[in-house]
Amino acid sequence: MDATRAIGSGPSGNSVQPGPASDERVTGVGRRTGPMAENRRDNRTWAIVLAGGDGRRLHQLSVGLDGRPVPKQYCGFGTGRSLLQRTLARAERVASADCVVTVVDRSHHSWWPAELDGQPLDNIMVQPANRGTAAGVLLPLVELWWRDPDATVVILPSDHGVRDEEVLGRALSHAVDEASRSSDEVVLLGMTPSSPETGYGWIVPDAHSADGQSRRVRYFFEKPDAGVAEALFLGGALWSSFLMAGRLGALLGLYRQALPQLLDAFLGSVRPRGTRPDAGDGGDALHSLYGNLDAADFSRHVLEAATERLRVMAVPPCGWSDLGTPERLAAFFTWMAPPSIVV
Repeated sequence: MDATRAIGSGPSGNSVQPGPASDERVTGVGRRTGPMAENRRDNRTWAIVLAGGDGRRLHQLSVGLDGRPVPKQYCGFGTGRSLLQRTLARAERVASADCVVTVVDRSHHSWWPAELDGQPLDNIMVQPANRGTAAGVLLPLVELWWRDPDATVVILPSDHGVRDEEVLGRALSHAVDEASRSSDEVVLLGMTPSSPETGYGWIVPDAHSADGQSRRVRYFFEKPDAGVAEALFLGGALWSSFLMAGRLGALLGLYRQALPQLLDAFLGSVRPRGTRPDAGDGGDALHSLYGNLDAADFSRHVLEAATERLRVMAVPPCGWSDLGTPERLAAFFTWMAPPSIVV
């Protein structure tokens, strides 16, 4: 079934019709300068940068000059560029600057306006609160569904370290090309593991394919215990990078299968108005929705439940790491510069 048909109902079962995009852009927070509709019609690939996490495990390594913890995505750890800035540059390898969307958290307003200066205002989507990655991914997907329903979308977390951006950029482009040809499958990017890591998701691919081609996903395990991780490591499974590409309808189709009530709630609350940073939480309907949401994890509650809609593409070695723990952060930045606790 075509995924765009599968998602086409709101909370009451009525047909949901996507609407046009906003016609305005900004070159700084709150400054509009002219039409961007023509650009959006020409570019059908959007990148979603996830920057709404709290990064609690790294608070001891990400302390500002005032002594307060700084969310890790806004930290450079002594390298001159924050993790978010690196991710935005990564996103622009596969999408134009006007088609990069960033999800931020209302409580992080002290940091993100300066980081996102120059991004189109309607492309800054403010979560009223952090309710887990399932909501963090769904918010921009539904917003884009109203604005550009035929788009292909790339999802990029903002807490990754990558040594060879060229290699990863080519892999992202290949994933976009393949995903754009499928109406109901999502292409995950998998990394060859170096250890039986229990802090990552694991992807078990189907039979081998030609170099650079994706394979169907047989199983997805989010953060398994040590015994399962060891078996997956020895059995040739891949680490999940949380990098993925898919047609917008295909990505929303994952929610229609795995979390239909959450999808309907967002379809009923999110409208094509852009999330204004000066509005704080993006409006009363969104604020009310988030106030009643339980936290849900995208990998555990969506990907694990919809593996038949997933494919995986193995990324050539590129020095990738999810910088979610102090150990991974220290290991990654030793080749760049000594980690700093002051940002």
